[in-house]
Amino acid sequence: MDLLGAASTRIGNLSAGMITRMGIAASMINEPDLLLWDEPTVGLDPTGRKYALDLIQKLKSQGKTMIISTHVLPDADQVCDYIGVLNQGKLVFCGSVMEMKQFVRENVVDLGLTGDVNQFKESLSADSHVLHWEQLSPDVIRVNFANDQDFSQQLNRLLELVCRSPVELMSIRSGGEIEDAFLKRLEADRLKGFSRFFDSEPSTEPQRKRPAQALPEERVSGAAEATEEQTV
Repeated sequence: MDLLGAASTRIGNLSAGMITRMGIAASMINEPDLLLWDEPTVGLDPTGRKYALDLIQKLKSQGKTMIISTHVLPDADQVCDYIGVLNQGKLVFCGSVMEMKQFVRENVVDLGLTGDVNQFKESLSADSHVLHWEQLSPDVIRVNFANDQDFSQQLNRLLELVCRSPVELMSIRSGGEIEDAFLKRLEADRLKGFSRFFDSEPSTEPQRKRPAQALPEERVSGAAEATEEQTV
């Protein structure tokens, strides 16, 4: 974990990233089969983050079970097989990563481009297979396809259009990313809870009192009074 240089440093003087590294190292001392890590990449620089993610993959390949709590969703997408989503202490989703992404499966892609983006936009406007496009930033364009057509074929057609245009493709991002799925799942749960709040009405049936139970004569005085208070 690259902690040898901090061997003489007190824990209170370590940086957030060094403390994260130390916690990971301490959890593996006895080589347990089950590891529970809380935010294993928090405070780490890009090199340390990559090392932590590679370590998780290595431990998984050794047959160890990893349970990770994280707010960095791309990390979860990269190393996790199953995901659980907690909202205000309630488990609102539990399933595979692919099942999670099904919440936002749409024929949408974001293209990162360099070059003559304006000419590429003109080509998009002339393409009948593109339903809608918008420019998210000077070098990112979001393209929407028809949902009733094969996504792979439409994506191939779009990439051919990129090749014929004076632009270079720097990145491509699907609209069904785990961050979008996470936000949509939380939104659905909040709306569901909101409707439950209005649908729930107090019961109109009167409260029924439980019949008082006969007490044995041998009970000491005062016990009957306590029992009556409990049965009211």
